[in-house]
This record gives sequence, C-alpha cells and structure tokens, in this order.
Amino acid sequence: MKKLKEIMKNKKTVLSEDERGLVGIGTLIIFIAMVIVAAVAAGVLINTSQSLQEQARKTGEETIRSVSSGVEINAVKGQTNENAKITSLEAVVSTYPGSDGINLGETVIQIKTPKSMEHITSENFTMTKIENVSKTANNLLGPGDTTQITIDNAETTEDITIGRNDSVSLTFLPPRGFNSYYGLVIPPALNSNTWYEL
Repeated sequence: MKKLKEIMKNKKTVLSEDERGLVGIGTLIIFIAMVIVAAVAAGVLINTSQSLQEQARKTGEETIRSVSSGVEINAVKGQTNENAKITSLEAVVSTYPGSDGINLGETVIQIKTPKSMEHITSENFTMTKIENVSKTANNLLGPGDTTQITIDNAETTEDITIGRNDSVSLTFLPPRGFNSYYGLVIPPALNSNTWYEL
C-alpha cells in the first residue's frame, strides 16, 4: 500500500505556465458564452413581458368600455292619435358616467309590444340634441350630452302602435357597450291626441 501511494505521488501531473493559461482561457470563453446566452434569454423575456403587458392593457381598456358604455334612458313619453292609440314615442337619453361617446346613428332601438317586436334603425327615428356638451353632431351622444329620440309611426316602416294596458319595452342596442332596457307603463285609459309620461 505504501508503494502504491509513492507510485501515485510520482505520477502527479504538473502543468506548465502555458498549459495553465490555456485552461484559464477555456474557462473564460465558457463564462462569456454563458453570459451571452443569459443576456439573450433575458432580452427575449423582457420583450415577451412588454408585449403581454401591452396586450393586457388594451384588453382591460376594451373591457372597461364595454362594461361602462351604454345609453341611459332618462324618460319616455308617448302621444296618442285620434283613435287614442300611441303612435309616437319620445325618449330622452344620455350616457352613463364614465362612458365613451356612442354613435346613435349605428344604434338599433328594439320595441317589443304584445303583437310584435320591431327593430328601428336611425333611418326611422330622429335625433335632436337637448344639451350638447361635447359639441358634436346630433347622431353622436358624447359624455354629458342629452339627446331626444323621436319615433313616429308615420315615419317608420314598422308598426309601433300601442294600446291601453299593453306590455311594452324599449331596448337600446348600441354598436359598443351594453344594452339598455326600459319598460313602458301604459295607462289603462288613453285620450286622443294627448301626451303621456310612460
């Protein structure tokens, strides 16, 4: 055993200074390669995180608009004709707080009566600004604006005739945002050529 230890001791390899330098350069090259790989990986991760952050921000903004944007129906009144049937409706609308502007020209109004369900487009109703805070056209309902929507049976291709005690509802379907529902209370007795708050 003692002889084996002496043999192993005699076989120890002693590196020269040149050989030590080569080993050090090899280690340095491996270290630099690892740093470069780590830098590239970090750059990819940073770019990916920035892209995901931007996408999340856009998605969040779109979600907020969808949740907060809508047509607020403040009041509705109807006018009867000579036969004591409501054939003209006027709705006063505005935007909800925090809502973006809404294009009423692309909004559809759904009128549901016991007889039918009609969809009225901007070609068959008129828009008149009551308050124009946003200083925009009649078909644009901006934040703070109040607009009167008039639907007249004589000016639409759909039949919106409403009788006494009818169960009627209005639903505004904007191009963006949530739908707004408004149930109309029709009086049990109607006189001819008279306006009623519904």
